[in-house]
Amino acid sequence: EKFGQNETGLPPEQKGAGLGLPLSKILIEAHGGEIEIDSQPGQGTTVRVCFPEDRLLDAGGLP
Repeated sequence: EKFGQNETGLPPEQKGAGLGLPLSKILIEAHGGEIEIDSQPGQGTTVRVCFPEDRLLDAGGLP
């Protein structure tokens, strides 16, 4: 399913360019991951990002 902007009712100066989710999806999928988004008006949004285990770093390898 294609990501896109919904009508939010926000004034134009409070709207973004709408590039965040499409760019995130491209980067996540480039690393073999998946993104799932569940949004319910008036209730909130849940975003789930999953990567294959072989793409994850051990926390000990981080600076």
